[in-house]
Order: sequence, then structure tokens, then C-alpha cells
Amino acid sequence: MRRLTGRRVCTPTGAPDAVRPFEVLQEMGHQLCNMAMLYVLIGLLNKRARKAGNNAARQEEVLLSIAMGLAICNLLASLRADNAQDYVYMGYFLICTSTFLKIRWWVGTGLLATPTVAVQLWHSRPPPSSILPPDAVVHIVVAWAVGGLMAYLNDWYRRQMYAHARLASAAHDKEMMEATARIQAQRELAAAQAQAAQRALIVAREKAAHEAKSE
Repeated sequence: MRRLTGRRVCTPTGAPDAVRPFEVLQEMGHQLCNMAMLYVLIGLLNKRARKAGNNAARQEEVLLSIAMGLAICNLLASLRADNAQDYVYMGYFLICTSTFLKIRWWVGTGLLATPTVAVQLWHSRPPPSSILPPDAVVHIVVAWAVGGLMAYLNDWYRRQMYAHARLASAAHDKEMMEATARIQAQRELAAAQAQAAQRALIVAREKAAHEAKSE
């Protein structure tokens, strides 16, 4: 992101004046709109792939990561002396891609390591001829590492939610089975008690009849 808030322009009288908010939005709007359109498009493709089946989702996952890597490499290749601060957008891509698109952390982090290495290959020249600021490579590597960590945590949380859902479902099924078994046992006990009462009544009647005959 360009440091537009720190730029100054000179008025006709020669006094410096701050950049107007409209100019700031105009400078940022182009890259932000490109990012939004790219993420919406790739998100829709990812959603379609998830519904198509497991194998198709895995293949689409790799293709999405490669597409994002190519987009980031294109951004790096388009850097010039007047827009060198746009490398920060690459950091946004590296942080958000694997997390928001629900790509497995090791797939996204591994494939997006290519643009991170490309930074050093393309823009690691001596300071007089280098386009990026001196600390740009450090920022990009940190963004890549943070993106991988966020993707790992996101994947871990999804797995934990899935495991807890399975445990809750198993506990519910077990509780239902136990409740069904208790109801069945109560019914069997009630039937046995009814049979015992009926037998006791029959025995009492036979005993009373026997006593009556003996008298």
C-alpha cells in the first residue's frame, strides 16, 4: 500500500498541502477492487468444487492456489519505482488466501511459497537498483508465515468442530440407545409383573376353590 497519507503536494503559492481523501481512495481503489473481484471469483469456484465431490475439490484446491500464486507473481512483476509500495498488497494476498478460501493449510502455504521466493529472485539486487524497500522481503516473508499460521489454525478449528460434532452425534445416539433400552426394560418388567400378578390371582382362586371343596 502506498504511503499516501505521508505524501505532500505544493499549492500554487508553494506551501505544501496534504493529499485529499479523494486522491487516496483513487490510488487505493484500483488494487482493492482487483483483490475483491479475484477473491469473489475464486471463492465461487471453490464453492462449486466443494459440492462436486472430494476428488474434484482437491484438484480445484491446487488449481486455486496456483492461480493465486500466479496473480501474486504478476503483481510483483508489475512493480515499478513509482508503485513499489504496492508489495503490501501481496502480503494481504498471502495472509488471506489459504484462510478465507478454506484451502488446506499445507497446500496453500506450500504453493504460495513460490511468490515469496520470487521476491528474492526478482528484487534482491543491490540497494541502488532495487525497486522494493530494504525491509520489503522481511515483510513479505512474515506475511507468508502469518498466512500459513492462520490457515493452520483455521484448518485445526474446522477439524475440531467436525470432531466435536461427531462426538456429540455419537453421544446423542448412545443416549438414545440407552433410553430405548431403559424403556424396553421397563416394558418387560411391567409385563413380567402383570404376569406374576395374574398367576398369583389364579393360585389364590385355586386355593380358595380347594379349601371350599375340603369343607
